[in-house]
Amino acid sequence: RNKALNSNDQNSKQLFRSLEFGTFVFVSNFGFRISYLKEMDIQVILTEDDPKLGRRGEVVKVSRGHALNFLIPHNKARLATASSLKAFEAERAAREKKEAEALADATALAAKIQDTPVSVTVLTGEGGRLFGAVTAQDIVFAASERGVSLEKRQLILEEPIKKLGEHEVKIRLHANLQALLKVSVVKKKS
Repeated sequence: RNKALNSNDQNSKQLFRSLEFGTFVFVSNFGFRISYLKEMDIQVILTEDDPKLGRRGEVVKVSRGHALNFLIPHNKARLATASSLKAFEAERAAREKKEAEALADATALAAKIQDTPVSVTVLTGEGGRLFGAVTAQDIVFAASERGVSLEKRQLILEEPIKKLGEHEVKIRLHANLQALLKVSVVKKKS
């Protein structure tokens, strides 16, 4: 019923040669059927955050096709070899050190911001109404005059300030840190 494997037969020689390279051979009524042994899942190191797979630097198992056809060509992952794991650990340590320094700088700036109130003078009309409004750019300029260096995109200002008086403005200094800046809007003396 099954064909006997004869080492002198040409097909048998090819079959035995293929067995050396990790293939499976099934013998059926219809002849030989060769199926290659391939590992279905492979491990990769993510080089950027992915909502379904995980965060940057994690080692995850994904299907071979997804890794070889999508993740690796688009530089979203690298194969998890010993050398790439070691390089990624060194990169992670450097990134964590840099992140800790940035957080320390942001904490120092937050303390300085809380101790430094800012005053913005504006033109007003009848009844104390402002001509225009106090915008983020005005607050950044007033803070720079007081020695506090800020960027306009750091200010969290839902809407421009349109009233005289004391206001508190949130400032995003770091992903994990916000500070409150006291802004007083005063009438310009004529």
